[in-house]
Amino acid sequence: EPANSRLPPHLIALDSMIPGFFDDIGYLDLLPCRPFDTVFIFYMKPGQKTNQEILKNVESSRNVQPHFLEFLLSLGWAVDVGRHPGWTGHVSTSWSINSCDDGEGPEQDEVISSEDAGASIFNGQKKVLYYADALTEIAFVVPSSVESLTDSLESNISDQDSDSNMDLMPGILKQPSLTLELFPNHTDNLNSSQRLSPSSRMKKLPQGRPVPPLGPETRVSVVWVERYDDIENFPLSDLMTEISTGVETTANSSTSLRSTALEKEVPVIFIHPLNTGLFRIKIQGATGKFNMVIPLVDGMIVSRRALGFLVRQTVINICRRKRLESDSYSPPHVRRKQKITDIVNKYRNKQLEPEFYTSLFQEVGLKNCSS
Repeated sequence: EPANSRLPPHLIALDSMIPGFFDDIGYLDLLPCRPFDTVFIFYMKPGQKTNQEILKNVESSRNVQPHFLEFLLSLGWAVDVGRHPGWTGHVSTSWSINSCDDGEGPEQDEVISSEDAGASIFNGQKKVLYYADALTEIAFVVPSSVESLTDSLESNISDQDSDSNMDLMPGILKQPSLTLELFPNHTDNLNSSQRLSPSSRMKKLPQGRPVPPLGPETRVSVVWVERYDDIENFPLSDLMTEISTGVETTANSSTSLRSTALEKEVPVIFIHPLNTGLFRIKIQGATGKFNMVIPLVDGMIVSRRALGFLVRQTVINICRRKRLESDSYSPPHVRRKQKITDIVNKYRNKQLEPEFYTSLFQEVGLKNCSS
C-alpha cells in the first residue's frame, strides 16, 4: 500500500493461508458474469397426450419433420457439457472445468455422431445447443426419455437405411464452436447408467460445492406441434421434472407448494408448421406486468428463414423482463463485484509497497531454490 496516500492501491496482496480463502474463490467462480437462460424444446405428434410419448419423439431424426432439425440448427451451436465453461442448462454442470480425462471422450463422441440419435443428443447429458453474446447466454436442451439415447443407438445399429433427416445431424454436431472449450470434467467419466436423463442429474450437486443465489428462475419451453389443436393437451405439469435447471431448488426448497406456481411461471412458445411452408406461433404464459413480449406475438405467422432468430430473441426478451420484474434481482456483474470486495476485505494482507514486491519475489526465489 502507498505510504502516504488515500487512494486505493493498484495491487492488493491476499493471504491464501486464512481458512476459507479457496472456498470463497470457488464461490466466486460459480457466479456468472452475464445473465443466463434455459430453453427446453419438445416435439409433439398428433394425438399425443402423455409426457413419455412426447419425450420419445426425439429418439431418432426419422420421427420428426426435417424442418424441426433445421430449426434446432438455427438456435445455436453444439457444445460438449464436459468441456463447456459456461451455462449448460443445469447448475450441476455449469461453470465447472476439471481436467480428468480418461481418454474415452472422443471415441464416445464418434460413436454417438455416427448413429442416428436424433435431437436427443442435446438432452444435456453430453451436449447442448448454446448461444451467447456480450449480454446473455442461452442453453437449448432437448429432453428425452430415460432410455432414449441408449436404445436409439442400439436399434439403429441394425437399421442402416438412408434418410434425408439424418443428413442434418452431422451438420449440427460439426458446427464451429464459438465458445471456449477446455478440458472435460467429471461428467465425461460417468457411465451410461448414470447419464440417462436430465431428471437424473437435476437433483444432486457435487458435495462441498455451494450454489449461490442465482436470481429468478428464467426458463422457457418451446413446443413443436404437428397439429395445432393438440396445444391444449400439452402435459406441461408432467414435464416439469424434465425442465429443471437446479436454480429452483436453490431458491426455494418447498417443492410441493412451488410446483403449481412454477408451472404457471414457465412461458411456452408453440410452433405449428403450416402446409404453406410458414409457421404459426402461439405464446402461452408469457404475460407479466405488460401484455406481450416481442418480436413474436400470439397468432403470428413467420417464415422458415426467420423462425430461429425470432424465437431466440423472444426468449431473451421474456427472461430479461422476468428479471426486471423481480425486486430482489441483482445483475451478475454487481454480484461479482460485491463478492470480490468481500474477498479483498476478508483476506487482505496489508503491506507497504516495498514489502509487497519483496515478499512476492522472495517466494518465487525460494520455490525455485527448493526445486
